[in-house]
Amino acid sequence: PFVEDAESGASKALGKTIGGLAKVVLRPYLRVEKDIVGTSGTFSTDAAVTKVTYAFMEGMGTQAISNLQLKDDIAIPGIFEDKKYKAIETADQDLWGTEVGALIIFNVTNNYLSKTQPLPCDATKYKEGVISAAGKYLDLTLTEYLSNMK
Repeated sequence: PFVEDAESGASKALGKTIGGLAKVVLRPYLRVEKDIVGTSGTFSTDAAVTKVTYAFMEGMGTQAISNLQLKDDIAIPGIFEDKKYKAIETADQDLWGTEVGALIIFNVTNNYLSKTQPLPCDATKYKEGVISAAGKYLDLTLTEYLSNMK
């Protein structure tokens, strides 16, 4: 993941009461996350974790196997500017409808709205940061694996 939710709770509550409003506020945070799916909200599952499995085999029998999970995220700093990015869209709503005899007809348009904000970054720094984080990830998990071998 490369972003995290940066919208305040009050702003989310206001958006829910207004209706017909889509608001996304994100802050770039490039990392190797210990959880594949962030568990900061109410969603959580044991299956959604970043894991690596090492196996040492001799002949046909397994001598050692280890399933490792990161204890903390591995941040990749300095790639993106630390600022909030916001996108807001409102729906075209027909709240009152049109009376046609005994019926009220509501006009609902089916629109697909898209907002894009490119995040500028240096490609060389990005590549170096990701390679460095991947190396740290493998070092951490391999060190843990080797420390448990007998």
